[in-house]
Amino acid sequence: MTTAVEPAPDTTTYAWTLCKLAGKDLSHVLVDLQPIATCLESPPCGSDDDDDDDDDDDDDDDDSDSDSDQSDEDSDTDDDSETPSCDPATPAERIAAAYVGCSIQGQRSGESCGLHVDSPDPTTQLSGLKVTATIGDGECRTFSLTLSSSAATDGFELGPGPVLVAAKHGPQDARKANKPFPSLACAQGPVCRPIQVRPVALGESVGVDEDQPTLVNVLANEPTNQGPLSVRLVTPPAHAPTEVGPATGGLLIPGSHFLLPSGEAGIFTELNFNATDSLWYVVVNQAGLESDPVELRILVRPVNDAPTGGPIELLGHEDEPLSLAAPGLAAMVFDVDGDPLELRPIAIPTGDFYLGVDGELYHLPPPDEYGDFVCDFGAWDGTTETRIACVIHTLPTEDLPRPQDDVYALNEDEVLCVPASQGLGANDVEVDGQTLTYGLDVPPTKADVDLALDGSFCIYPRPDLNGLDGFEVWVSDEISVVRSNVTLSIAPINDQPIAFDRDYTVVAGDILFANALEGAFDPDGDPLHLEMVDFPPAGEFAFQSNGDFTFRADNSLANTTQCFVYLAIDTGSAAARVCIHVLPRGNSAPAFTSLPVTSVVQGGLYEYASHAADADLQDLVTYSIDLAPVGAAIDALTGQITWTVARHQVGPGVQFVIRATDSAGQYTQQS
Repeated sequence: MTTAVEPAPDTTTYAWTLCKLAGKDLSHVLVDLQPIATCLESPPCGSDDDDDDDDDDDDDDDDSDSDSDQSDEDSDTDDDSETPSCDPATPAERIAAAYVGCSIQGQRSGESCGLHVDSPDPTTQLSGLKVTATIGDGECRTFSLTLSSSAATDGFELGPGPVLVAAKHGPQDARKANKPFPSLACAQGPVCRPIQVRPVALGESVGVDEDQPTLVNVLANEPTNQGPLSVRLVTPPAHAPTEVGPATGGLLIPGSHFLLPSGEAGIFTELNFNATDSLWYVVVNQAGLESDPVELRILVRPVNDAPTGGPIELLGHEDEPLSLAAPGLAAMVFDVDGDPLELRPIAIPTGDFYLGVDGELYHLPPPDEYGDFVCDFGAWDGTTETRIACVIHTLPTEDLPRPQDDVYALNEDEVLCVPASQGLGANDVEVDGQTLTYGLDVPPTKADVDLALDGSFCIYPRPDLNGLDGFEVWVSDEISVVRSNVTLSIAPINDQPIAFDRDYTVVAGDILFANALEGAFDPDGDPLHLEMVDFPPAGEFAFQSNGDFTFRADNSLANTTQCFVYLAIDTGSAAARVCIHVLPRGNSAPAFTSLPVTSVVQGGLYEYASHAADADLQDLVTYSIDLAPVGAAIDALTGQITWTVARHQVGPGVQFVIRATDSAGQYTQQS
C-alpha cells in the first residue's frame, strides 16, 4: 500500500494505492478516522452533516450465516428533525463535519466510498472511510479522502501521520467460523497535531572594554509568552572562534566563547581587538521550532595597551664593554597601539652603566666580575609604564694567575716550614676561582727548598750561610703559567767555636811546646781565646790565652798521661780536652823470670804461672799465647796458663810459645 497527501486551499486530500498479490479478491477497505475526532470542531447547533452513506454489503459468501452486516443497510438514519440540538457533538458528528468527499480512481459499477463512523466495523473495530471496490490478483486500485483544512479546533491542525487501514474479502465478520481475518496496514493519513508556532528572537547588543570578557543571557529580553526557550549557536564570533563550554565550565580565555542552551553566553575576543564582532544564534521552543537567526552584537571599546616585552637576555664578556646603539633595547619592546616609547633604568647593574630614553645601552662590568647583571627598565608609552625584565649574561674570560712576590725571613742554620695557608698562595690572586699549583723553577744558592704543589714549603739553609737569597717559582691555574719571585732574608746567628780533643807525647824530662787551639776555629771567623777549666794533675804546665802552653814531666811521671780541659771562646764557647802521654826515657823490654812446667798426666790439668819483669817500673806487662795446643788459655794480666789434656794428646811434642809485652810495645817470648 502506498499513500500520498495533496494539500489544496482549505482542504487536504489523502490518497492510497492498494495492491493485491494473491488469494481472494479484496472488496472492502476501511481507513480509521476515529483518532482525529478529538481535535475537530463541533458542527453548529442543529446542523446535520452526517454523510454516512454506508453501502449495502455485497456478501458473496455461499455460507448461509447471519452476517452482522449482511443487510448492510446504512444504520445511520439522519435525524433531520426540525428541533435543533445543542448537546456536545459526538466524534462521528465531528468527523462528518470535516468530511468533504472521497473518490475511487477508475470507479466501476457497484463500487462506492463514504463515511462509516456511527459504529465500528465488527471485525477490525475501526470506523472511518469505507471503500467498496474490487481488487483482483496483481491489481492496484487508488482511492482518496478529502477533509476540510479548517475543521480543526484552535491550536491544532490536520496533517499527515500514521493511520490504520484494513482490507478484507467481503463484508463478513471474521469473528465467525471459517472467515479469514482482514489485512491490517499502517499508512499515512490524517492525524491531529498541535499547530507549531516558531519562536521570535530579538537579538542582543553588549559593550565591553578591550581585552576583557563579557557575560550575557541572550534570553533575558526575549518575549515571555513563548514558553520555555533554549538557544543554539549558528555562527561563532570571528574574533573569539574557540568554543570553551560547557565541558570546560565556561572558562574563558582570549579568543574564546561559549553559548549554553540556557542562553548564558560568554565572549572574550582576541587580545588587542577593538571593533565590533557578532555571535549568531537561534531561539528554540519546546516543540523544537527555531527562530530566525539573530545577532548578539559585541562592541569592543579600545583601551590603551601597555608596552610589552621581555624578559630580555643580553650577552657580554668579562672585562669587555657591551654597547647597543639606539634603538637598542627599545627595539625589543612592543606597543600594540603603535605609541612611541621612552625608556628609563629601574635596576642599575654594577660597573659602568648607561641607558638612554631611546634605548641606547652601555655596560662595562667591574674588573674580573662575570655572571648575571640585572638591568630591568621601564617602557613608557605616554600613558602606562611597563617594567621590562632585562639581564646581561656576562661570560667569564681566562684570567692569568696574579701571584705576588713573597719575602720570608729566617735565621741562619734554622729550618723554615710554611703551611699552605701561609705559603706562596696566601697572597696570590686567581680571579677565575681556579686552584693554583706551584713548582720550583730556579732554586736558591744558600739553601735547599722543598716546595709542594699547594704552595707550602720548607727552607733548609746551608750551614753557616746567611744574607739575602731567593728562588723563582712557576704558578699555574691548569691553563696558564706565570712566574713569581721569593726573597729569603737569612739572619746571621753566632756560631759556637769548634775545638778538638788532642793527644801529645813527651819523653820524661823533656819540655812539650804546643798550642791547645790548634785546629779549633770559629765558623763566623771570630778570633778565639783560651780559658782553662781543669789543669794537668802533675807536671809543670803554663799557658797563654792564645792557646800556647808548655809541659814538662820528670822521670817519675814516665808512663803516665796528664790531661787538662779548656774552653775555646768567642761570644760562645766550646770545650776540648788535651792529654799528654809521658814516655820513659830509654825503654827496656820485659824478661821472663819463671820456669815453665814441662809435663802433665794424661787427662790431667796443666797449669803454669808465667811471669815477666820490666826494668821500666811504670810499664804495664801483658801476656799472650803465640803457640799452644787446642784448649790452652792464658790470663793476659797475670800470665796464668791452664790446659786440660785430652786422652788422645799423649807423648812428647806438645809445645807452648808465650809472649810478654810492655807499654812501649817491646816484648819477650818463652817456649
